[in-house]
Amino acid sequence: MSRIEKMSILGVRSFGIEDKDKQIITFFSPLTILVGPNGAGKTTIIECLKYICTGDFPPGTKGNTFVHDPKVAQETDVRAQIRLQFRDVNGELIAVQRSMVCTQKSKKTEFKTLEGVITRTKHGEKVSLSSKCAEIDREMISSLGVSKSVLNNVIFCHQEESNWPLSEGKALKQKFDEIFSATRYIKALETLRQVRQTQGQKVKECQTELKYLKQNKEKACEIRDQITSKEAQLTSSKEIVKSYENELDPLKNRLKEIEQNLSKIMRLDNEIKALDSRKKQMEKDNSELEQKMEKVFQGTDEQLNDLYHNHQRTVREKERRLVDCQREVEKLNKESGLLNREKSELLVEQGRTKSLLSFFILEYYALSNDFAEKESLKQKQIDEIRDKKTGLGRIIELKSEILTKKQNELKNVKYELQQLEGSSDRILELDQELTKAERELSKAEKNSNVEMLKTEVISLQNEKADLDRTLRKLDQEMEQLNHHTTTRTQMEMLTKDKQGTGFS
Repeated sequence: MSRIEKMSILGVRSFGIEDKDKQIITFFSPLTILVGPNGAGKTTIIECLKYICTGDFPPGTKGNTFVHDPKVAQETDVRAQIRLQFRDVNGELIAVQRSMVCTQKSKKTEFKTLEGVITRTKHGEKVSLSSKCAEIDREMISSLGVSKSVLNNVIFCHQEESNWPLSEGKALKQKFDEIFSATRYIKALETLRQVRQTQGQKVKECQTELKYLKQNKEKACEIRDQITSKEAQLTSSKEIVKSYENELDPLKNRLKEIEQNLSKIMRLDNEIKALDSRKKQMEKDNSELEQKMEKVFQGTDEQLNDLYHNHQRTVREKERRLVDCQREVEKLNKESGLLNREKSELLVEQGRTKSLLSFFILEYYALSNDFAEKESLKQKQIDEIRDKKTGLGRIIELKSEILTKKQNELKNVKYELQQLEGSSDRILELDQELTKAERELSKAEKNSNVEMLKTEVISLQNEKADLDRTLRKLDQEMEQLNHHTTTRTQMEMLTKDKQGTGFS
């Protein structure tokens, strides 16, 4: 059973923020009574117990009114701290600390919960656990051994919420469910029902399986009885077979002896037949040799051996000669093959040269015909251009003579004008003559326009330049034609040479 021992309060509601204002309350067993006037802090102690055990603030507050008012303390920051020392359900000593801070802003206050620490004493050593690492609310509930709903609604019930048993039915039921953990009980019943249902299904399945297993067991017993009867029959049949085998053993041995004797007889018979056939063959060969022999050798065996060895030597020499002759024949065959290949290659080359020669001859005749036609055309063009050139040269000469005459007349007139400038008496006469000369000059200009003559001369010069260009082109073409004629003569020489080689 858990038990609260001490609690210290600093900076909560009416409790001051100085160290001297820190209050330590010691709780006695089995009962502790809090007595004091209104505003002394009795409710604050209960609220502090509730906050440090559950982490819940009093109803209607969000924490900023739970801490000492900064305006009253004339401070911008007010820190509040609650410490509790108690023993858990196992009797171990535990100390809990929760801290808060309230900051005064321009128009409102800002509340903030600081880090909480729970300290356990195990084997004389203190082990601390911060709120950053674990949930202190859950640790407190597990250490006190009381649910949070019991702490909030029964043990540390606030005076403003003490009339909850008189609330509506739904809210009251919810409170009782939270206190007595009815929902957990209902869930447990539901899980039990589901487990019972699943187990019932399993029992049914096992019963059906048991039925089939019993049938299988009966069948197995019948099969086992059949197996035992069959095994007995098998043993009896094995004994009968053994007796038969014992009777057959001497017969088998006798049969083996007979087979061995028979094989020996067959072998001897085969040997006799082979010897007879060999004898007959030898007799036949002997008779054939006697018939073939023209003369019987009358000498000794040594002389016969010498003759035999000499005969063998001659045979070997002839065989060597035969091998040499065969090698020479092979060489000659190879040489003839090479010559035949060269002959075929030469024939192929001759065919190619003949085809090329015929092609070149045809091309030569075509080129010669084209050349003759082009030569005649070019000659005609050259003659026409030369005629034009001579005519244009004559026209240019005539025009240039007329131009020189006119220029000379102008020079004479200018010279006369220069001479007449010094004499003032003859100005009138000269004016008259000048007017006459101008009239004649205008008439001459009308008759022959100098600018037109110049343009005609320029055009004639351009035509002359064009004709010179065409003459150059014709000269180049003549050179090409001469080159073609030289190639044609060379081709004719080649054809003559080829024909001469072909006839030879």
